Amino acid sequence: MRMDDPRRQLYARCFVVHLDPEGPNGHHLFADSANNGDVGERLVTELIPAIERAYPSMRTEPGARLVTGHSSGGWSSLWLALTYPEVFGAVWSSAPDPVDFRVFQQANLYQDENAYVKDGAEVISYRARGLELMSVRQENLMEEVLGPGNVSGQQWDSWWAVFAPKGEDGEPRAPFDALTGAIDHEVAERMRPYDIGHLVRTDPARYLPLFRDRVRLVVGDADNYYLEGAVRLLKEDLARLSAEREEPDAGHRVVVVPGADHGTVRRSAEQRAWPREMLEHLASLGSE
Repeated sequence: MRMDDPRRQLYARCFVVHLDPEGPNGHHLFADSANNGDVGERLVTELIPAIERAYPSMRTEPGARLVTGHSSGGWSSLWLALTYPEVFGAVWSSAPDPVDFRVFQQANLYQDENAYVKDGAEVISYRARGLELMSVRQENLMEEVLGPGNVSGQQWDSWWAVFAPKGEDGEPRAPFDALTGAIDHEVAERMRPYDIGHLVRTDPARYLPLFRDRVRLVVGDADNYYLEGAVRLLKEDLARLSAEREEPDAGHRVVVVPGADHGTVRRSAEQRAWPREMLEHLASLGSE
């Protein structure tokens, strides 16, 4: 890494903290939930203060705390920045887990009747190099074998542990049947508090300024897990709501990168610019 590389300069200037997101139900996304407990609140009220006490040279104003992540980490970082703006000053998120549950990978959890079949065809969960390699049915049945009752700790079951309510058996409820794919709209409705698109639409006064001033979000238009669909909807909502309120576009830093997939988006020009953007953000804070 060259001496003038922005990444080198960033690492030399910052404390870099890698958070462990794993719990009994898999990735807990740092979002407080009925199944995982108050993991987000503990992060901001216990862990961060403990780290700052251990390293007193840290700057402790919100603007100096930057959060970033990819995939589930992309959703986590975005959630933390939007939920705790008094703690985190800016976020750089890439290829986040579904940010709008009207396109949960490819299913509209609020309106579709089945998550496995659409228009008579199997719904695909994973694609690569133009090939459809795994269906939503196959992935969820695999998880059902690994952990019946939504306790496999794998991708979909970890989502239910974050977004969905606790069942009578004490385990996460799923918004669709693992065997048939039939969607339970009552469960889906109870997931709305974690639907970032829904939050933006219902409280634009809070969320538009945060997206306008603090959020950088990128995803590839060929994301292997179809995550670009939800990001597109979010970007459209941000633009529409901004226009309705006669404000600058809050979605101008939400970018869908042509030709990039879940991995290659990290090599895109948009994401390679992040270290420089972070340095510029820190420089704008001035020195203490």
